[in-house]
Amino acid sequence: MTGLPIQPIDEELQTLQREVQRMLGRCLLRLQQYEQLMKAIVAHHEISASGSPLESNQAERIADAANKTLGTLVGTLLGTYVTSGDQDEVAEPDAPDNIISFKMKMSLRMSAEDFDTTQNDLKELLIRHAEVFKLRT
Repeated sequence: MTGLPIQPIDEELQTLQREVQRMLGRCLLRLQQYEQLMKAIVAHHEISASGSPLESNQAERIADAANKTLGTLVGTLLGTYVTSGDQDEVAEPDAPDNIISFKMKMSLRMSAEDFDTTQNDLKELLIRHAEVFKLRT
Protein backbone atom coordinates (compact mmCIF):
# COMPACT_ATOMS: atom_id res chain seq x y z
CA MET A 1 0.00 0.00 0.00
CA THR A 2 1.63 3.26 -1.12
CA GLY A 3 -0.90 5.79 0.15
CA LEU A 4 -0.12 8.87 2.15
CA PRO A 5 -0.25 8.43 5.90
CA ILE A 6 -3.56 9.55 7.37
CA GLN A 7 -3.10 11.92 10.23
CA PRO A 8 -5.80 12.24 12.85
CA ILE A 9 -7.83 15.41 12.44
CA ASP A 10 -7.42 17.72 15.36
CA GLU A 11 -10.55 17.85 17.55
CA GLU A 12 -10.39 21.65 17.67
CA LEU A 13 -10.36 21.77 13.87
CA GLN A 14 -13.41 19.49 13.75
CA THR A 15 -15.22 21.77 16.19
CA LEU A 16 -14.42 24.82 14.07
CA GLN A 17 -15.48 23.01 10.91
CA ARG A 18 -18.86 22.09 12.46
CA GLU A 19 -19.35 25.70 13.56
CA VAL A 20 -18.67 27.00 10.05
CA GLN A 21 -21.08 24.43 8.60
CA ARG A 22 -23.73 25.42 11.15
CA MET A 23 -23.33 29.12 10.36
CA LEU A 24 -23.43 28.47 6.61
CA GLY A 25 -26.58 26.40 7.04
CA ARG A 26 -28.24 29.18 9.04
CA CYS A 27 -27.26 31.70 6.37
CA LEU A 28 -28.79 29.54 3.63
CA LEU A 29 -31.99 29.07 5.62
CA ARG A 30 -32.28 32.83 6.18
CA LEU A 31 -31.79 33.50 2.47
CA GLN A 32 -34.51 30.96 1.67
CA GLN A 33 -36.83 32.72 4.13
CA TYR A 34 -36.13 36.08 2.44
CA GLU A 35 -36.87 34.51 -0.92
CA GLN A 36 -40.17 33.01 0.28
CA LEU A 37 -41.24 36.33 1.80
CA MET A 38 -40.41 38.20 -1.40
CA LYS A 39 -42.36 35.65 -3.44
CA ALA A 40 -45.39 36.18 -1.21
CA ILE A 41 -45.18 39.96 -1.50
CA VAL A 42 -44.69 39.89 -5.28
CA ALA A 43 -47.59 37.46 -5.72
CA HIS A 44 -50.05 39.19 -3.39
CA HIS A 45 -49.33 42.94 -3.41
CA GLU A 46 -51.66 43.38 -6.37
CA ILE A 47 -55.00 41.64 -6.78
CA SER A 48 -57.27 42.07 -9.75
CA ALA A 49 -60.24 40.26 -11.16
CA SER A 50 -62.64 40.81 -14.01
CA GLY A 51 -65.51 39.16 -15.75
CA SER A 52 -68.32 37.12 -14.38
CA PRO A 53 -67.97 35.48 -11.82
CA LEU A 54 -64.92 37.69 -11.18
CA GLU A 55 -62.21 35.15 -11.87
CA SER A 56 -58.98 36.22 -10.27
CA ASN A 57 -55.57 35.88 -11.84
CA GLN A 58 -54.06 35.24 -8.40
CA ALA A 59 -53.11 31.62 -9.09
CA GLU A 60 -51.23 32.79 -12.17
CA ARG A 61 -49.36 35.46 -10.17
CA ILE A 62 -48.42 32.91 -7.49
CA ALA A 63 -47.14 30.45 -10.09
CA ASP A 64 -45.18 33.22 -11.82
CA ALA A 65 -43.55 34.34 -8.55
CA ALA A 66 -42.72 30.74 -7.62
CA ASN A 67 -40.45 30.41 -10.66
CA LYS A 68 -38.48 33.62 -10.08
CA THR A 69 -34.97 33.75 -8.70
CA LEU A 70 -34.04 35.93 -5.75
CA GLY A 71 -32.45 38.51 -8.06
CA THR A 72 -35.53 38.69 -10.28
CA LEU A 73 -37.74 38.99 -7.19
CA VAL A 74 -35.71 41.93 -5.91
CA GLY A 75 -36.02 43.66 -9.29
CA THR A 76 -39.77 43.07 -9.38
CA LEU A 77 -40.17 44.14 -5.76
CA LEU A 78 -38.31 47.40 -6.36
CA GLY A 79 -40.20 48.09 -9.56
CA THR A 80 -43.73 47.48 -8.34
CA TYR A 81 -44.08 47.25 -4.56
CA VAL A 82 -41.30 49.45 -3.15
CA THR A 83 -41.35 52.89 -4.75
CA SER A 84 -39.72 56.22 -4.07
CA GLY A 85 -41.73 59.32 -3.26
CA ASP A 86 -40.57 60.88 -6.53
CA GLN A 87 -42.39 58.36 -8.69
CA ASP A 88 -45.99 59.08 -9.64
CA GLU A 89 -48.50 56.27 -9.83
CA VAL A 90 -49.46 55.56 -13.43
CA ALA A 91 -53.21 55.10 -13.79
CA GLU A 92 -54.25 52.22 -15.96
CA PRO A 93 -57.31 52.51 -18.18
CA ASP A 94 -60.53 51.23 -16.68
CA ALA A 95 -62.14 48.06 -17.92
CA PRO A 96 -65.06 48.38 -20.31
CA ASP A 97 -68.37 49.36 -18.70
CA ASN A 98 -70.00 46.02 -19.49
CA ILE A 99 -67.43 43.97 -17.49
CA ILE A 100 -67.37 43.86 -13.71
CA SER A 101 -63.81 44.17 -12.44
CA PHE A 102 -61.75 45.39 -9.54
CA LYS A 103 -58.10 45.99 -8.77
CA MET A 104 -56.32 46.49 -5.46
CA LYS A 105 -52.64 47.33 -5.20
CA MET A 106 -50.50 47.84 -2.12
CA SER A 107 -47.15 49.54 -2.22
CA LEU A 108 -44.47 50.83 0.09
CA ARG A 109 -43.55 54.41 -0.76
CA MET A 110 -40.39 55.84 0.74
CA SER A 111 -38.18 58.87 0.27
CA ALA A 112 -35.68 58.80 -2.57
CA GLU A 113 -32.83 58.50 -0.06
CA ASP A 114 -34.46 55.56 1.76
CA PHE A 115 -35.28 53.94 -1.58
CA ASP A 116 -31.64 54.17 -2.67
CA THR A 117 -30.48 52.74 0.67
CA THR A 118 -32.98 49.87 0.42
CA GLN A 119 -31.97 49.20 -3.18
CA ASN A 120 -28.28 49.11 -2.25
CA ASP A 121 -28.96 46.86 0.76
CA LEU A 122 -30.90 44.41 -1.42
CA LYS A 123 -28.09 44.40 -3.99
CA GLU A 124 -25.65 43.62 -1.17
CA LEU A 125 -27.92 40.77 -0.08
CA LEU A 126 -27.81 39.36 -3.62
CA ILE A 127 -24.02 39.62 -3.73
CA ARG A 128 -23.74 37.77 -0.42
CA HIS A 129 -26.27 35.19 -1.63
CA ALA A 130 -24.07 34.54 -4.67
CA GLU A 131 -21.00 34.22 -2.44
CA VAL A 132 -22.72 31.75 -0.12
CA PHE A 133 -23.98 29.74 -3.07
CA LYS A 134 -20.42 29.54 -4.47
CA LEU A 135 -19.19 28.28 -1.10
CA ARG A 136 -21.90 25.63 -1.03
CA THR A 137 -21.12 24.20 -4.47
